[in-house]
Amino acid sequence: MKKLNMSKQGWGFAVIFFILAAYYTFTRAHFAGWKSVKVTFHFLDGTVLLSSLVSMVTLLLFYIICTLLPSRRIVIIPTIFTLLLAGQELALSYYTLPVGDILGGLVVFVGTILLVWIAYLYAQVSFAVIDTIKDADEGNYFSRWIRRVKISVVKEWRALIVAIILYALLNASIVMTLTLK
Repeated sequence: MKKLNMSKQGWGFAVIFFILAAYYTFTRAHFAGWKSVKVTFHFLDGTVLLSSLVSMVTLLLFYIICTLLPSRRIVIIPTIFTLLLAGQELALSYYTLPVGDILGGLVVFVGTILLVWIAYLYAQVSFAVIDTIKDADEGNYFSRWIRRVKISVVKEWRALIVAIILYALLNASIVMTLTLK
């Protein structure tokens, strides 16, 4: 995996937005009266597995569609959604601690890390499309864009598949039960 070339402002925004997303979730959970979250493990739930796979592929398509506008700044829109999900997962992992569910908290924390990794991979694919479409000179803009999307996705396909499948398997193997105050 190569380094993601992002400006200091881009990295700063990503970190600050992730922290704000986690803070927002903690605040909402506090005012909603959350007491704890209990994670239970079970054999894979097919509907949750399929739903997770579809949502991660849809998110990838959202990143790719955003690359139609040849500006790196447009990638911020889908990244906001992904970091918001990661912030929520982080808050959920914290709320497993009051019931002493350390293993459940660690599994949900791994889900947080997977979402951040997915955001990184999707942004990397998006930036590759945006950065190389300017230099392409074959056909019209849409055909160049499709070709660059294919090249970028094929280049990162292994990491994309691993991240998506791991996240879907993780979601399909747990059930979270919320306890209110």
